[in-house]
Amino acid sequence: MDQGIFSVKLCEMEQQYGKLQSRIQLCQSRDHDRISEEIRQMEDEEAESRLLLKKRMMGSGFPAAARLAQAQLTYEETVREILCEAEEGKFSREHRKPGDPEAAILYAEYAADFATQSMNYALLAALKAVERQLSYEEKGREKDE
Repeated sequence: MDQGIFSVKLCEMEQQYGKLQSRIQLCQSRDHDRISEEIRQMEDEEAESRLLLKKRMMGSGFPAAARLAQAQLTYEETVREILCEAEEGKFSREHRKPGDPEAAILYAEYAADFATQSMNYALLAALKAVERQLSYEEKGREKDE
C-alpha cells in the first residue's frame, strides 16, 4: 500500500477547507448577489462530484469501495431532501413565519458536526490501514528470517 495516498488526500482536504473558509467569509459579507452566485457554483460542483462518485461506484473493482460510494450517495440524497423540505417550511415550529431561516441554520450546524465526525472517521480509517500494512510487513519479514 502506498501511504503517500494519505498525503494526497490531506492536501485535497486542506484545499477544500480553504474554500470552506473563504465561502464562509463571503457569507459574512452579506453580499446577497455574490452569495447567490456562490450557491449556484457550489450546486454545480456538487452535481459534478455526485456524477464522479457514481462513476467510481460502477467502475470499482472492490465491492467494499462500491458500497462506501453508495452509502455516501445515499447520505447526500437524504440530506439534500431534508434541506429542500426545510426550505419549504417543513420541520419548522408552528409559530415560525414562512421563510424563517431557523431550519436552514440548524441544518448547517448538523452538516458541520457531520463533517467533523467524518474527518475523525477518516483519521481512524487511515490509522487502521497503516497499522494493517505494518503488521503485514512485519509478518513478511518474520517469514523471510
